[in-house]
Amino acid sequence: MKNNPKVRDFDAARYLKSEKQMADYLNAELADGDPEYIKVALNAIARARGLAGYSTIQEIVDVPDMRLMVVPKSAIN
Repeated sequence: MKNNPKVRDFDAARYLKSEKQMADYLNAELADGDPEYIKVALNAIARARGLAGYSTIQEIVDVPDMRLMVVPKSAIN
């Protein structure tokens, strides 16, 4: 009888290597709008950036060429 290999849970933080990947991931989850998925994305981005614990969303997305904004859905084309 063969031993089944242990399968690890997927961890997006392991694959988020660039600021663009992090921004694309967060934007996709923000567009989906599910608060739980947004929370998971923020947590993964924080871990990918080496932030063991974060106090604000701005710390996670704070990079020189990006700004976090919230706009009404009606303002988006």
